[in-house]
Amino acid sequence: MNAETLLHFAGLCSAFAAVSVGSYGLLRQLALLGLLPIVPGDGRSFYREVAHRLGRMAAERKWFTPLRQKAEHDLIRARLVDVVPDDFVGESLLYALLAAAIMWVLTVAVGGAAWNVIPAAVAAGVLFQVPGWNLKGKARRRIGRITRRLPYSLEVVVLATDTGAGFEEALEILVREDPRNPLHEEFDQVLRDAHLGVTRKEALHAMAARVGTEDIASFVMALDIAEDLGTPMAETLRKQAEAIRVARLQRAEKMAKEAGPKMAVPNTMIMVANVLLILAPFLPKLSHFSTM
Repeated sequence: MNAETLLHFAGLCSAFAAVSVGSYGLLRQLALLGLLPIVPGDGRSFYREVAHRLGRMAAERKWFTPLRQKAEHDLIRARLVDVVPDDFVGESLLYALLAAAIMWVLTVAVGGAAWNVIPAAVAAGVLFQVPGWNLKGKARRRIGRITRRLPYSLEVVVLATDTGAGFEEALEILVREDPRNPLHEEFDQVLRDAHLGVTRKEALHAMAARVGTEDIASFVMALDIAEDLGTPMAETLRKQAEAIRVARLQRAEKMAKEAGPKMAVPNTMIMVANVLLILAPFLPKLSHFSTM
């Protein structure tokens, strides 16, 4: 193998790597933004049936157990109660199989060898992660809405308790005003648990476990301390709302300081990919001049 062939091969590899890096980043960002589908519509369609069977097969053989556990956690945080982890794993497998089949057909159609399954394997690996990225994005957006809404909802609860309403009555007022807000959905679940005989403390701790944020955890802890010490509820909630605002500002400042270093790696990858795409067609000419 001479130098010119090596340079041709290096150019092709560089172009493939650049396109792969760009496609990977684009698909991941689209999935995190929720612009790619994760769960099909209602009804037992053929798509859902195939995904269900693949998920059950993987569960019976104990494949992808970490993915199933992570999906279960994210499904709770995203409040996708009509999706089970097994079906989610099956959908990821179906994405991967369809991507591999389509990429293999395209590889053969453009003149590639039938045994060349590398593009199909890369496509399957990337598309397998798309439902997970999308689910993570849905959960992150919902948790973000809960965090942003919490201090304002606490102020409404404070106003309601100041007028003589109880804590549960104040939560009912919030739920009636905006039942579709994610935070109020969690409060509604707390009220439902209380109606089923669960104590308020247990219902609030269950909510903190579902949401899994520091603000909700500190809010529940403050209520526990106020209940144990007999502190007035309104004063405790007022202080907690102010503390949450301060914590949000501190987190925003910290994220702003860390944004620069975190963007250095993806920016470098993008620049390298662009340079490889630009230089790849000129590598054979450079080899020709080097041999003269």
